[in-house]
Amino acid sequence: MTYSLPYIFILTVFAVLAVIYAQRQENKEDTLLCSYITGAAIAVFYVFFAFRGYVYSDWVGYSETFQNVEWEDIFDITNKKKQAIIHEPGFTALMCICSLFTREYAFLVIVITTIDTLLFLRFLRRWNVKNVSFAFMLFFTFGGVSLMFNALRNQLAIFIFLNALEYIVKKNPVKYFTLCFAALCFHASAILFFPLYFVLARKLNKWVFLGLILAFFAFYISQISIVMTFVKLLGLEGALGEKAEFYTEYYNSARALSPTGTLEKLGFTTLIFLYYEKLTSDKTNIILINSLVLCLFFYYMFGEFRMLSSRLSLLFQFSYWILWIRLMDALFIQNNKRLFGGILYLYCLYVTTFAYVIPIQEYDNLLFGAKSQTERMEIFNKSFEDEQ
Repeated sequence: MTYSLPYIFILTVFAVLAVIYAQRQENKEDTLLCSYITGAAIAVFYVFFAFRGYVYSDWVGYSETFQNVEWEDIFDITNKKKQAIIHEPGFTALMCICSLFTREYAFLVIVITTIDTLLFLRFLRRWNVKNVSFAFMLFFTFGGVSLMFNALRNQLAIFIFLNALEYIVKKNPVKYFTLCFAALCFHASAILFFPLYFVLARKLNKWVFLGLILAFFAFYISQISIVMTFVKLLGLEGALGEKAEFYTEYYNSARALSPTGTLEKLGFTTLIFLYYEKLTSDKTNIILINSLVLCLFFYYMFGEFRMLSSRLSLLFQFSYWILWIRLMDALFIQNNKRLFGGILYLYCLYVTTFAYVIPIQEYDNLLFGAKSQTERMEIFNKSFEDEQ
Protein backbone atom coordinates (compact mmCIF):
# COMPACT_ATOMS: atom_id res chain seq x y z
CA MET A 1 0.00 0.00 0.00
CA THR A 2 2.82 2.44 0.88
CA TYR A 3 4.43 2.12 -2.55
CA SER A 4 1.15 2.92 -4.28
CA LEU A 5 0.53 6.25 -2.50
CA PRO A 6 2.39 8.50 -5.00
CA TYR A 7 0.59 6.76 -7.87
CA ILE A 8 -2.79 7.16 -6.17
CA PHE A 9 -2.05 10.86 -5.66
CA ILE A 10 -1.22 11.46 -9.34
CA LEU A 11 -4.22 9.41 -10.47
CA THR A 12 -6.49 11.50 -8.25
CA VAL A 13 -4.98 14.75 -9.54
CA PHE A 14 -5.81 13.69 -13.09
CA ALA A 15 -9.32 12.67 -12.01
CA VAL A 16 -10.01 16.02 -10.28
CA LEU A 17 -8.71 17.98 -13.25
CA ALA A 18 -10.83 15.82 -15.58
CA VAL A 19 -14.00 16.54 -13.53
CA ILE A 20 -13.36 20.30 -13.46
CA TYR A 21 -12.67 20.31 -17.20
CA ALA A 22 -15.84 18.32 -17.92
CA GLN A 23 -17.98 20.67 -15.83
CA ARG A 24 -16.62 23.78 -17.52
CA GLN A 25 -16.94 22.22 -20.94
CA GLU A 26 -20.47 21.09 -20.16
CA ASN A 27 -21.49 24.65 -19.28
CA LYS A 28 -19.55 26.02 -22.26
CA GLU A 29 -17.79 28.57 -20.11
CA ASP A 30 -14.28 29.52 -19.09
CA THR A 31 -12.50 28.35 -22.22
CA LEU A 32 -9.32 29.89 -20.86
CA LEU A 33 -9.70 27.92 -17.61
CA CYS A 34 -10.05 24.70 -19.63
CA SER A 35 -6.75 25.52 -21.32
CA TYR A 36 -5.11 26.06 -17.92
CA ILE A 37 -6.49 22.73 -16.68
CA THR A 38 -5.08 20.93 -19.71
CA GLY A 39 -1.74 22.68 -19.23
CA ALA A 40 -1.66 21.67 -15.56
CA ALA A 41 -2.39 18.02 -16.46
CA ILE A 42 0.39 18.01 -19.05
CA ALA A 43 2.82 19.53 -16.54
CA VAL A 44 1.98 16.89 -13.90
CA PHE A 45 2.27 14.11 -16.49
CA TYR A 46 5.63 15.36 -17.74
CA VAL A 47 7.22 15.99 -14.33
CA PHE A 48 6.04 12.62 -13.00
CA PHE A 49 7.51 10.61 -15.87
CA ALA A 50 10.44 12.72 -17.11
CA PHE A 51 12.09 13.30 -13.72
CA ARG A 52 11.42 9.94 -12.13
CA GLY A 53 14.18 8.18 -10.26
CA TYR A 54 15.48 4.69 -10.98
CA VAL A 55 12.10 3.01 -10.77
CA TYR A 56 11.18 -0.55 -11.87
CA SER A 57 13.86 -2.82 -13.35
CA ASP A 58 14.71 -2.14 -17.00
CA TRP A 59 16.72 0.98 -16.13
CA VAL A 60 19.54 -1.36 -15.05
CA GLY A 61 20.15 -2.62 -18.58
CA TYR A 62 19.37 0.67 -20.30
CA SER A 63 21.69 2.72 -18.09
CA GLU A 64 24.57 0.30 -18.70
CA THR A 65 23.96 0.36 -22.44
CA PHE A 66 23.83 4.15 -22.45
CA GLN A 67 27.10 4.36 -20.54
CA ASN A 68 28.89 2.23 -23.14
CA VAL A 69 27.13 3.11 -26.42
CA GLU A 70 29.31 4.14 -29.37
CA TRP A 71 28.42 5.43 -32.84
CA GLU A 72 29.56 2.22 -34.54
CA ASP A 73 26.96 0.32 -32.46
CA ILE A 74 24.27 1.71 -34.75
CA PHE A 75 25.30 -0.87 -37.34
CA ASP A 76 25.32 -3.76 -34.84
CA ILE A 77 21.75 -5.03 -34.80
CA THR A 78 22.53 -7.83 -32.33
CA ASN A 79 24.55 -7.87 -29.14
CA LYS A 80 28.01 -9.38 -29.65
CA LYS A 81 27.76 -11.26 -26.36
CA LYS A 82 24.04 -12.05 -26.41
CA GLN A 83 22.88 -12.70 -29.95
CA ALA A 84 19.23 -12.94 -28.90
CA ILE A 85 19.23 -9.26 -27.86
CA ILE A 86 18.32 -6.87 -30.67
CA HIS A 87 19.68 -3.31 -30.80
CA GLU A 88 17.40 -1.21 -33.00
CA PRO A 89 19.42 1.41 -34.94
CA GLY A 90 17.02 4.28 -34.25
CA PHE A 91 17.22 3.89 -30.49
CA THR A 92 21.00 3.41 -30.61
CA ALA A 93 21.33 6.60 -32.67
CA LEU A 94 19.17 8.49 -30.16
CA MET A 95 21.40 7.31 -27.31
CA CYS A 96 24.49 8.38 -29.24
CA ILE A 97 23.08 11.85 -29.78
CA CYS A 98 22.19 12.17 -26.09
CA SER A 99 25.67 10.96 -25.11
CA LEU A 100 27.14 14.02 -26.83
CA PHE A 101 25.73 16.06 -23.94
CA THR A 102 26.05 13.66 -21.01
CA ARG A 103 26.20 9.98 -20.12
CA GLU A 104 23.74 10.49 -17.28
CA TYR A 105 20.84 8.07 -17.73
CA ALA A 106 18.35 10.61 -16.32
CA PHE A 107 19.03 12.88 -19.31
CA LEU A 108 18.14 10.08 -21.72
CA VAL A 109 14.85 9.55 -19.85
CA ILE A 110 14.03 13.26 -20.05
CA VAL A 111 14.67 13.35 -23.80
CA ILE A 112 12.59 10.23 -24.47
CA THR A 113 9.73 11.41 -22.25
CA THR A 114 9.71 14.76 -24.06
CA ILE A 115 9.35 13.00 -27.40
CA ASP A 116 6.68 10.65 -26.02
CA THR A 117 4.66 13.49 -24.51
CA LEU A 118 4.65 15.49 -27.74
CA LEU A 119 3.64 12.44 -29.79
CA PHE A 120 0.93 11.48 -27.30
CA LEU A 121 -0.55 14.97 -27.25
CA ARG A 122 -0.54 15.10 -31.04
CA PHE A 123 -2.37 11.78 -31.15
CA LEU A 124 -5.00 12.97 -28.65
CA ARG A 125 -5.54 16.20 -30.60
CA ARG A 126 -5.88 14.40 -33.94
CA TRP A 127 -8.36 11.97 -32.40
CA ASN A 128 -10.42 14.81 -30.95
CA VAL A 129 -9.79 13.99 -27.28
CA LYS A 130 -10.42 17.31 -25.55
CA ASN A 131 -10.34 16.18 -21.91
CA VAL A 132 -6.63 15.38 -21.79
CA SER A 133 -6.73 14.90 -18.00
CA PHE A 134 -9.24 12.08 -18.43
CA ALA A 135 -7.05 10.43 -21.07
CA PHE A 136 -4.05 10.68 -18.72
CA MET A 137 -6.04 9.02 -15.91
CA LEU A 138 -6.88 6.11 -18.19
CA PHE A 139 -3.32 5.93 -19.51
CA PHE A 140 -2.06 5.86 -15.94
CA THR A 141 -4.30 2.90 -15.07
CA PHE A 142 -4.19 0.78 -18.19
CA GLY A 143 -0.56 -0.02 -18.95
CA GLY A 144 0.85 3.49 -19.21
CA VAL A 145 3.06 3.44 -16.13
CA SER A 146 4.80 0.16 -16.94
CA LEU A 147 5.16 1.30 -20.55
CA MET A 148 6.87 4.55 -19.56
CA PHE A 149 9.01 3.10 -16.77
CA ASN A 150 10.05 -0.24 -18.20
CA ALA A 151 10.00 -0.11 -22.00
CA LEU A 152 11.98 2.84 -23.38
CA ARG A 153 12.33 1.44 -26.89
CA ASN A 154 8.83 0.04 -27.05
CA GLN A 155 7.15 3.27 -25.93
CA LEU A 156 8.78 5.27 -28.71
CA ALA A 157 7.61 2.75 -31.30
CA ILE A 158 4.06 2.74 -29.91
CA PHE A 159 3.72 6.53 -29.81
CA ILE A 160 5.01 6.80 -33.37
CA PHE A 161 2.48 4.16 -34.41
CA LEU A 162 -0.34 6.07 -32.71
CA ASN A 163 0.43 8.99 -35.00
CA ALA A 164 0.39 6.69 -38.02
CA LEU A 165 -3.18 5.55 -37.37
CA GLU A 166 -4.74 8.69 -38.84
CA TYR A 167 -3.29 7.77 -42.22
CA ILE A 168 -5.37 4.59 -42.27
CA VAL A 169 -8.47 6.80 -42.08
CA LYS A 170 -7.04 9.19 -44.67
CA LYS A 171 -6.00 6.23 -46.88
CA ASN A 172 -2.44 7.44 -47.19
CA PRO A 173 -0.27 4.29 -47.21
CA VAL A 174 2.99 6.15 -47.89
CA LYS A 175 2.84 8.15 -44.65
CA TYR A 176 1.50 5.17 -42.70
CA PHE A 177 4.27 2.79 -43.75
CA THR A 178 6.91 5.51 -43.35
CA LEU A 179 5.91 6.00 -39.72
CA CYS A 180 5.73 2.24 -39.15
CA PHE A 181 9.26 1.95 -40.50
CA ALA A 182 10.32 4.74 -38.12
CA ALA A 183 8.69 2.79 -35.26
CA LEU A 184 10.56 -0.35 -36.36
CA CYS A 185 13.83 1.56 -35.97
CA PHE A 186 13.05 1.81 -32.25
CA HIS A 187 11.55 -1.61 -31.51
CA ALA A 188 11.36 -4.85 -33.48
CA SER A 189 7.78 -5.52 -32.35
CA ALA A 190 6.68 -2.71 -34.70
CA ILE A 191 6.86 -5.28 -37.51
CA LEU A 192 3.34 -6.24 -36.41
CA PHE A 193 2.05 -2.78 -37.33
CA PHE A 194 2.71 -3.03 -41.08
CA PRO A 195 -0.13 -5.39 -42.13
CA LEU A 196 -2.65 -3.56 -39.93
CA TYR A 197 -3.12 -0.90 -42.62
CA PHE A 198 -5.27 -3.40 -44.48
CA VAL A 199 -7.44 -4.63 -41.59
CA LEU A 200 -7.78 -2.10 -38.75
CA ALA A 201 -10.39 0.03 -40.52
CA ARG A 202 -12.61 -2.91 -41.49
CA LYS A 203 -15.78 -2.96 -39.44
CA LEU A 204 -16.60 -6.26 -37.75
CA ASN A 205 -20.14 -7.42 -37.20
CA LYS A 206 -21.03 -6.74 -33.56
CA TRP A 207 -21.71 -10.44 -32.94
CA VAL A 208 -18.39 -11.40 -34.51
CA PHE A 209 -16.68 -8.87 -32.21
CA LEU A 210 -18.35 -10.36 -29.14
CA GLY A 211 -17.74 -13.93 -30.31
CA LEU A 212 -14.02 -13.33 -30.83
CA ILE A 213 -13.52 -11.91 -27.35
CA LEU A 214 -15.43 -14.77 -25.75
CA ALA A 215 -13.48 -17.29 -27.82
CA PHE A 216 -10.17 -15.78 -26.67
CA PHE A 217 -11.32 -15.95 -23.07
CA ALA A 218 -12.52 -19.54 -23.45
CA PHE A 219 -9.13 -20.51 -24.90
CA TYR A 220 -7.38 -18.83 -21.96
CA ILE A 221 -9.31 -20.69 -19.27
CA SER A 222 -9.10 -23.99 -21.17
CA GLN A 223 -5.34 -24.15 -20.37
CA ILE A 224 -4.66 -25.24 -23.97
CA SER A 225 -1.15 -24.40 -25.23
CA ILE A 226 -1.17 -22.27 -28.38
CA VAL A 227 2.34 -23.52 -29.26
CA MET A 228 1.40 -27.19 -29.03
CA THR A 229 -1.85 -26.49 -30.90
CA PHE A 230 0.11 -25.15 -33.89
CA VAL A 231 2.61 -28.01 -33.65
CA LYS A 232 -0.21 -30.55 -33.92
CA LEU A 233 -2.03 -28.65 -36.67
CA LEU A 234 1.15 -28.52 -38.74
CA GLY A 235 1.92 -32.19 -38.06
CA LEU A 236 5.26 -31.45 -36.39
CA GLU A 237 5.20 -34.16 -33.76
CA GLY A 238 8.36 -36.11 -33.16
CA ALA A 239 11.69 -34.54 -32.16
CA LEU A 240 10.56 -30.97 -33.00
CA GLY A 241 7.26 -31.49 -31.22
CA GLU A 242 9.00 -32.87 -28.13
CA LYS A 243 11.37 -29.89 -28.05
CA ALA A 244 8.46 -27.44 -28.41
CA GLU A 245 6.62 -29.20 -25.61
CA PHE A 246 9.71 -29.06 -23.38
CA TYR A 247 10.23 -25.32 -23.87
CA THR A 248 6.52 -24.62 -23.53
CA GLU A 249 6.42 -26.38 -20.18
CA TYR A 250 9.72 -24.78 -19.15
CA TYR A 251 8.88 -21.18 -19.93
CA ASN A 252 5.15 -21.01 -19.44
CA SER A 253 3.52 -19.65 -16.32
CA ALA A 254 0.31 -20.53 -14.57
CA ARG A 255 -2.55 -18.62 -16.14
CA ALA A 256 -3.94 -16.61 -13.28
CA LEU A 257 -7.62 -15.72 -13.50
CA SER A 258 -8.24 -12.41 -11.75
CA PRO A 259 -11.95 -12.02 -10.92
CA THR A 260 -11.69 -8.22 -11.01
CA GLY A 261 -9.63 -8.10 -14.20
CA THR A 262 -11.91 -10.61 -15.90
CA LEU A 263 -15.03 -8.69 -14.88
CA GLU A 264 -13.48 -5.46 -16.16
CA LYS A 265 -12.53 -6.91 -19.55
CA LEU A 266 -15.85 -8.67 -20.10
CA GLY A 267 -17.78 -5.64 -18.81
CA PHE A 268 -15.82 -3.35 -21.14
CA THR A 269 -16.53 -5.70 -24.05
CA THR A 270 -20.24 -5.80 -23.18
CA LEU A 271 -20.51 -2.00 -23.08
CA ILE A 272 -18.84 -1.71 -26.47
CA PHE A 273 -21.19 -4.39 -27.81
CA LEU A 274 -24.25 -2.49 -26.52
CA TYR A 275 -23.10 0.80 -28.07
CA TYR A 276 -21.47 -0.84 -31.08
CA GLU A 277 -23.51 0.80 -33.86
CA LYS A 278 -23.17 4.25 -32.36
CA LEU A 279 -19.45 3.85 -31.76
CA THR A 280 -18.67 2.45 -35.21
CA SER A 281 -20.42 5.32 -36.96
CA ASP A 282 -17.02 7.01 -36.50
CA LYS A 283 -14.27 5.26 -38.45
CA THR A 284 -11.66 6.13 -35.84
CA ASN A 285 -13.63 4.07 -33.32
CA ILE A 286 -13.57 1.08 -35.67
CA ILE A 287 -9.77 1.25 -35.55
CA LEU A 288 -9.85 1.45 -31.76
CA ILE A 289 -12.26 -1.48 -31.40
CA ASN A 290 -10.20 -3.65 -33.73
CA SER A 291 -7.10 -2.68 -31.74
CA LEU A 292 -8.90 -3.80 -28.58
CA VAL A 293 -9.59 -7.16 -30.25
CA LEU A 294 -5.86 -7.50 -30.97
CA CYS A 295 -4.99 -6.47 -27.42
CA LEU A 296 -7.21 -9.17 -25.92
CA PHE A 297 -6.09 -11.69 -28.53
CA PHE A 298 -2.46 -11.38 -27.44
CA TYR A 299 -3.40 -11.17 -23.77
CA TYR A 300 -5.52 -14.34 -23.74
CA MET A 301 -4.11 -16.47 -26.55
CA PHE A 302 -0.51 -16.13 -25.34
CA GLY A 303 -1.49 -16.27 -21.69
CA GLU A 304 0.79 -19.25 -21.01
CA PHE A 305 3.77 -16.91 -21.54
CA ARG A 306 3.29 -14.08 -19.06
CA MET A 307 5.99 -11.74 -20.39
CA LEU A 308 5.18 -12.32 -24.07
CA SER A 309 1.47 -11.88 -23.43
CA SER A 310 2.08 -8.68 -21.50
CA ARG A 311 4.43 -7.11 -24.03
CA LEU A 312 2.36 -7.98 -27.11
CA SER A 313 -0.96 -6.85 -25.62
CA LEU A 314 0.76 -3.63 -24.51
CA LEU A 315 1.20 -2.70 -28.18
CA PHE A 316 -2.57 -2.20 -28.43
CA GLN A 317 -3.34 -1.06 -24.90
CA PHE A 318 -3.96 2.43 -26.28
CA SER A 319 -7.46 1.32 -27.27
CA TYR A 320 -8.41 1.42 -23.57
CA TRP A 321 -7.24 5.02 -23.20
CA ILE A 322 -9.67 6.32 -25.82
CA LEU A 323 -12.56 3.84 -25.93
CA TRP A 324 -13.55 4.53 -22.30
CA ILE A 325 -13.86 8.21 -23.28
CA ARG A 326 -15.86 7.30 -26.38
CA LEU A 327 -18.22 5.22 -24.26
CA MET A 328 -18.81 8.14 -21.91
CA ASP A 329 -19.46 10.42 -24.89
CA ALA A 330 -22.05 7.91 -26.12
CA LEU A 331 -24.18 8.51 -23.01
CA PHE A 332 -26.90 11.15 -23.41
CA ILE A 333 -27.90 11.92 -19.82
CA GLN A 334 -25.38 13.99 -17.88
CA ASN A 335 -26.10 12.23 -14.58
CA ASN A 336 -25.32 8.91 -16.23
CA LYS A 337 -22.02 10.34 -17.44
CA ARG A 338 -21.17 11.49 -13.93
CA LEU A 339 -22.08 8.09 -12.48
CA PHE A 340 -20.08 6.31 -15.18
CA GLY A 341 -17.07 8.55 -14.57
CA GLY A 342 -17.28 8.03 -10.80
CA ILE A 343 -17.40 4.25 -11.09
CA LEU A 344 -14.54 4.30 -13.58
CA TYR A 345 -12.39 6.40 -11.22
CA LEU A 346 -13.09 4.02 -8.33
CA TYR A 347 -12.01 1.09 -10.49
CA CYS A 348 -8.85 2.96 -11.54
CA LEU A 349 -8.20 3.68 -7.87
CA TYR A 350 -8.64 0.01 -7.00
CA VAL A 351 -6.24 -1.10 -9.76
CA THR A 352 -3.65 1.49 -8.78
CA THR A 353 -3.82 0.65 -5.08
CA PHE A 354 -2.90 -3.00 -5.64
CA ALA A 355 -0.58 -2.60 -8.64
CA TYR A 356 2.45 -1.32 -6.73
CA VAL A 357 3.53 -3.75 -4.06
CA ILE A 358 7.25 -4.43 -4.56
CA PRO A 359 10.26 -2.28 -3.56
CA ILE A 360 11.51 -1.61 -7.11
CA GLN A 361 8.20 0.17 -7.82
CA GLU A 362 8.81 2.71 -5.07
CA TYR A 363 8.47 6.10 -6.77
CA ASP A 364 10.81 9.01 -6.25
CA ASN A 365 11.52 12.13 -8.27
CA LEU A 366 14.83 13.78 -9.11
CA LEU A 367 13.37 17.24 -8.54
CA PHE A 368 12.22 16.46 -5.01
CA GLY A 369 15.04 14.20 -3.82
CA ALA A 370 15.51 10.72 -5.26
CA LYS A 371 17.59 7.79 -4.16
CA SER A 372 20.93 7.45 -5.90
CA GLN A 373 21.57 4.86 -8.58
CA THR A 374 23.64 2.86 -6.07
CA GLU A 375 20.80 2.81 -3.54
CA ARG A 376 18.28 1.75 -6.17
CA MET A 377 20.62 -0.98 -7.38
CA GLU A 378 20.74 -2.38 -3.85
CA ILE A 379 16.92 -2.38 -3.76
CA PHE A 380 16.85 -4.02 -7.19
CA ASN A 381 19.27 -6.78 -6.16
CA LYS A 382 17.48 -7.35 -2.85
CA SER A 383 14.09 -7.62 -4.59
CA PHE A 384 15.33 -10.31 -6.93
CA GLU A 385 16.99 -12.16 -4.06
CA ASP A 386 13.67 -12.18 -2.22
CA GLU A 387 11.89 -13.53 -5.29
CA GLN A 388 14.38 -16.38 -5.56
